[in-house]
Amino acid sequence: MNKSKFLLSDDARTAFHELKKILTTDLILGLPDDTLQFKIQSDASVDGI
Repeated sequence: MNKSKFLLSDDARTAFHELKKILTTDLILGLPDDTLQFKIQSDASVDGI
């Protein structure tokens, strides 16, 4: 494995930490606002489990 170092700018480091926080934070589901339009999508298959 290559062990060379690389440097991150402050902006890149901040962006990395923000992305890491977004990807590792639990999602909170809530009810949609029925005064606004929203879209419902499903990935359900033909066969149930």
